[in-house]
Parts: sequence; C-alpha cells; structure tokens
Amino acid sequence: MSTRLSIQEVVAEGICQTIQRNGWDLIHHPRTDEDVWRCLLPGRALTLRCASCVSGLQFLRHGWSGAVRIRVGDFEDEHDLYNPDLEDSVWISLPESKSDFELTIESLAVEGRLEAWLLGFAINGAPKSVSRSRLLNATTKIIYGDWGDFLVLAHDKVIPRAIAKEGSWAPKDIEIFRQHVQPGSAVIDVGANFGHHTIVFSRLVGANGKVLAIEAQRVMWQLVIANAAINACDNIIALHTAAGREAGTVNLFPVSYDGDFNFGSLGIDVRNDASSTEGEAVTVDTLDRISEKTLGDRRIDFVKIDVQAYELFVLQGLERIISEHRPTIFVEISPFWMMKAGYSYTAIYDFLSRHGYEFKHQDWIETDGRGVPSVALDQDMEWDLLAIHPSQASAAQS
Repeated sequence: MSTRLSIQEVVAEGICQTIQRNGWDLIHHPRTDEDVWRCLLPGRALTLRCASCVSGLQFLRHGWSGAVRIRVGDFEDEHDLYNPDLEDSVWISLPESKSDFELTIESLAVEGRLEAWLLGFAINGAPKSVSRSRLLNATTKIIYGDWGDFLVLAHDKVIPRAIAKEGSWAPKDIEIFRQHVQPGSAVIDVGANFGHHTIVFSRLVGANGKVLAIEAQRVMWQLVIANAAINACDNIIALHTAAGREAGTVNLFPVSYDGDFNFGSLGIDVRNDASSTEGEAVTVDTLDRISEKTLGDRRIDFVKIDVQAYELFVLQGLERIISEHRPTIFVEISPFWMMKAGYSYTAIYDFLSRHGYEFKHQDWIETDGRGVPSVALDQDMEWDLLAIHPSQASAAQS
C-alpha cells in the first residue's frame, strides 16, 4: 500500500532531491494548504533524483491544464491533464525500480493550455515523517510527538506546532505529571483538547490505570478518541461534556474551524446575554457525578484542569472526590480571564485551602504567607498551580 507525501515532506526526508527545476516554481496552494511545484511555460523540465520507494505522481487537473511528459530511464509517457468541468487531481504511476532513479517531468502545451501543477508523491513503505508533521487533507494532519502520534486540525496554530517543533507540549508540566502520577493511578483530564496530555497520562498510569478525558468541543473530543485509538491507549475513557458545579447545558464561545486559531483557547461562555448562545451547546455535569457514572467508586489520584477560566466551577463540582480521595490537583490560573468569568483567581486558593491543600508554583511566582500569588486582577498572565493535600505528600514520602 502506498502513502501520499507532500513535496515538502519528500524533500525534507531526502526521498526526492532536485537536480533541475527549470521554470517550475515552488508556490503555496491555498486549497491543499501545501507547497506545490507549478509550471506555466511549455518545454520546461523538472528533474529529480528519487528513492526507489517513489511509485507515483499527483497532478492538478482543471480547465487551464496542459500535459506532461514523464521520463524514467527508457520509460516515457505523456498525460493530458485537461479537465474542463472541475478542479481535481490525477495519479500517474511510475515504473517500479529497485534502486534510486532519475525522474524528469516536462511541461507540454496543448491547444494553448500551458499549466502543470505537481501536488504530491505516492510512496511505497513510506517512513515516519522526519519533519514530525504530515498533512493528511485540507482539514487534518498528523503530528509525530515524543509521547505518541496525534491527529490534529491543520489550522490549529499553537499546540500542534509546538509538538512538531519540540516533540511535546508543555514539557515542564509533563515533568510534574511524571512526579505525581504513578502506575495504576486514576487520572481525570479536564479540558483534554485533542488529547496530548491524555496520552501522556495513559502512558504514565499504564495498563492497570485509568484516564477519564473530559472535552467540551465536539471536534476536539473526536480527536481524543481517534488519538487514543492511534496510540493503542485502551485505558482512556473520553467524554463529550463539560464539567461544572451543577448539571445543565452551557455554550462555548463561537469559533470557525476554517482558519488559523488556537483551538485550545476556546472556553465556555459565561455571559448571560443573547450572544452567549451562539456557540456550540454542550451538556455539563459535576465531576463527582461524571466520575461515579464512568469509574464507579475507583479512587481518583490526580486531576488536571485547564478550561479557560472555568476552573473554579469545575472544582466546585469536585467536592465529594476532594473530600474522600484528596487527589493532587494541577490547575491553570489566569487572573484576567477569571475576572471576566465573574470571580477572582484567589477564590480557587480559598476553596482548596478550606479542604486543607498546600500550594506549589513555578520558581518565578512570588507568593504571600499563605502561598498565594499577589497580582492585580486585571493582569493578563497565567501560571500553573499544583495543589497537594498533606495526606498525599506524607504518603509519597513513606
């Protein structure tokens, strides 16, 4: 079975090397969101040195397409790319080769039609992408990370790009997870996004552990399920729901998945006006009830909460689990956006303090005598809070 690779991928991975590119320009094609080779002049040759795994070529067809002449050794063939009715693509097979070979693509004019567009390559036994990223279609791509392979939205501009560049998202957070999540643990991941940290937790808890992933965005929840399957993580339970302080229905902020956006920043709209019903509606329930329905009476050891200023409401629906299990809690704090959501970030510290929790922060965070950072409520900054109950700290030391 062959795999499609883009021009950028075959060049980056050394599958194809350019020998001559006379009149063939590398341009960005908006429909495929990829770089392609385009020729607008007849009789111009693109010559490549190709690995033996290259088995075919993908060309664009439309009303302005001319033809191409393909040469590989003694093999030569011509193909008219004209399609007057619609824009599509056609695959042209190459002769099988047991070693690297030289490929020449020559543009030909046909009745005044001149254009030739090379979109991609068919590869037999394609290796995993060295570039850590492979575009699958106009809407999705796969990222090869240190913790697994992840199906993501092609226009998701922050977390997937960080994984493609660095290998993982928030590696310092992962180091904290490694210290506090043990094999056999049960973890709740609230705000799972497309599931990067969910997969990390799955690896950490192992076959005897469980990960309950909560994601309110339908599209992202679908990706969590896909990524659990791709990575063979059958200890993950992924739910399309929001977690809050009571059962009901909430709306996310409106979003379009067609353009570039940080989809991990999409939160629940807490405004009480007409515009607050424009986004996706999703059911909400307390984590106490959600956990009981899905995990029964299993002990919860660790909870990660990253829900774009909805964190306090999630904690308020976690009262029973906190009282009975004393899980370690990792929560994002964002004073400005929490103020916009109708509460002070200090309410989270007050809530956890009443349950006997102690706080840990990054080194750069300055705190008062209670261990609470003191910043202006309108200050647009974020940090992570690690809340540990003394009973868990002493258990870890014993």
